[in-house]
Amino acid sequence: MWEKGSERVCPAEEISLATMFHSCYIRSSMRNGNFFDERWVTVPRRDVPGPWQRSYVSLNRKGEIVIGSITHRELGSPEAYLVHLDRYTQRLALEPATLETKNAYPARVTGSSGAKRLTVRRLVTKFGIQTPDTVQFEDIKVIEGGTMVLDLKKIRISGRAHSQCRRSAKSCQP
Repeated sequence: MWEKGSERVCPAEEISLATMFHSCYIRSSMRNGNFFDERWVTVPRRDVPGPWQRSYVSLNRKGEIVIGSITHRELGSPEAYLVHLDRYTQRLALEPATLETKNAYPARVTGSSGAKRLTVRRLVTKFGIQTPDTVQFEDIKVIEGGTMVLDLKKIRISGRAHSQCRRSAKSCQP
């Protein structure tokens, strides 16, 4: 113990910031000739899919359902879909089908990304499904048989649908 005036001061109270960093540096271990703290953890690549690698399905005001290319491939790349509506639970179901299937909507290519578009205007006109803007489904479930279930209560305004507004000066207002 050191005496400073009439008070006793412990040397631990007078440790400088440089000394603290030096002691941390000394505690580090050597790995491949470099100092490396053992608390570091390597973050693996591609552990979490990027925004363009996730399942994506959207619905716009005109009644067009856009299915991202990744999602379309996960469902077996069907040439058409049957669209089912459950009014009670407010859910849509997209069931893979062939073009010969009665009431099947063809999956047409839209854009350069390989996304597919289903033109289901009757969903808006006859069944009254109205969206404030282009919405993206947040809760996409695939049940047995490859049918995709979309919850109309779990949606958000799609940022992807209006990305062209940020890239050009054209108006994207309705």
